[in-house]
Amino acid sequence: MNYDILKIVGQTTDGLLVISGVYKFSTTYGIPLDEVIRFLKKENSIPSWLHFYIEARICNKKHDNIISDLSSALEDVYDLEFAQQVLQQLDISLQEILDFKVE
Repeated sequence: MNYDILKIVGQTTDGLLVISGVYKFSTTYGIPLDEVIRFLKKENSIPSWLHFYIEARICNKKHDNIISDLSSALEDVYDLEFAQQVLQQLDISLQEILDFKVE
């Protein structure tokens, strides 16, 4: 397995490493998303949800399917409240990107 797909792109305020490449890693190796997220959790890491979304959209995955997959995996690994918080923040981030105007 080539772990080079996974890249550190930041760190949370509580010290977790933020990782991109999670969508590509999951689909390339056929590893269920909840297992990848669970592995990252054990490694004191967390996926970059925005990178995950963008990677999935680049692969022509539909918005509703991405949100459904994320919600299911997050509820399995964490809980419903955490899943809702992540999806709400992702929605805010996507809205900010869509509303961005170059002047």
